[in-house]
Amino acid sequence: MVTDTDTVWKALADPTRRAILDLLRERAHTTGELSGAFPSLTRFAVMKHLGVLEEAGLVVVSARGGSAGTTSTGCRCGRPTNAGCDRTPTAGPSRCSG
Repeated sequence: MVTDTDTVWKALADPTRRAILDLLRERAHTTGELSGAFPSLTRFAVMKHLGVLEEAGLVVVSARGGSAGTTSTGCRCGRPTNAGCDRTPTAGPSRCSG
């Protein structure tokens, strides 16, 4: 049986995804900007990482204008992590320090 917590832990298990989350804590980025931050990854690979993070509820991906996508990170409660929430997976409601 796969739980929501399993999905979050799977997303956080990869060091590249953790690095993407760290970048997104500062501000939203387009997929192109994120690809530039990881020169060893293709844009497609970055988009796959974002898909895993989105499935876990750790990021929100949205299309905006001519951009392929803009991403912002958030706590499971819906508040951005830089607004006082953490990204710690929990079995129940999100732990929110804000």
